[in-house]
Amino acid sequence: MLRDGQPAGRGDRGVWRGGRGDPVLRGLYTAASGMLARVLQQERLAGDLANVNTPGYKASRNVTEAFPELLLSRLDGTGAPVVGPLGTGTVVAEPGADMRPGPWVTTGRPQDLALEGDGFFVVMGPGGPAYTRAGNFTVGSQGYLQAPDGSPVLDTTGQPLLVGSAQFTVRPDGQVVVGDAVLGTIARVTFANPAGLRRVGDNLWQATAESGPAVPAATPVRQGVLEQSNVDPVQVVVAMLANFRAFEAAQRAVQAQDQTLGLAIQEVGRVT
Repeated sequence: MLRDGQPAGRGDRGVWRGGRGDPVLRGLYTAASGMLARVLQQERLAGDLANVNTPGYKASRNVTEAFPELLLSRLDGTGAPVVGPLGTGTVVAEPGADMRPGPWVTTGRPQDLALEGDGFFVVMGPGGPAYTRAGNFTVGSQGYLQAPDGSPVLDTTGQPLLVGSAQFTVRPDGQVVVGDAVLGTIARVTFANPAGLRRVGDNLWQATAESGPAVPAATPVRQGVLEQSNVDPVQVVVAMLANFRAFEAAQRAVQAQDQTLGLAIQEVGRVT
């Protein structure tokens, strides 16, 4: 077998060693990394299931990645014929999001808004502009349209949108009208790669280098309609069960490695 590009010496007695000579029980660590990855995935799936009724919520995408593979070779006195690669564990990648739109429900509330296509509403979060698909807005005590957490909704000029009261009309182009007066236009933006947005806070997103900067969009706005979560509870439950079975399999692998190690310590070195 190869160790950092070199065959393992015969004096290694079958124990894998890292580049610095420290003994590594690779089978044990590989199975343990699988257990840790499944625990993290279970937490994310549980979070999706808890938000099945959260307006505008986007389901998480759980992706696992393998640690760098090792190349195995057989030492038989005639060279080092290649056996093949060996994976040394798995890790859960940074969570992405399923940005597909969720189903709509008609509420009749003038503060409930939905985007008819791609894009996001813009609110002023604690760390600057943030983006959301959740249109379950309210009118604050000072007359500003705001998200449930109190973050003001921004207009196309980047200012909080003052509507005065709940008696307003939102046109498909985003203009907010009370009587004959146009109070402003609700900002809508899109991104070159929406999947690269980072989830922050309560159903909010922030731009990253991967997502690219926010670009103004002309996505139509529907009033009195609310976009629901795109989480499919049946699929999430099935995924949780499959994930739990995979955790159990990794757990049994850890137990088998532990038993093998115990036998190696207690029986192989025994002097009769």
